[in-house]
Amino acid sequence: MVPFPVVTDAIAAKVKQEFAAKDKAKAAKKATPKPPAKQQAKTAKKSTAA
Repeated sequence: MVPFPVVTDAIAAKVKQEFAAKDKAKAAKKATPKPPAKQQAKTAKKSTAA
């Protein structure tokens, strides 16, 4: 016997909502991939200090 009423429908709806939000965020990340980072060529610069 449960000492307090449990609303399983509300809990299930909340869990589904959270999973849907996570899936939507993942889909948005995959849809917009970041451009590859540009690598700068390392060049040795000589200082022109006096």
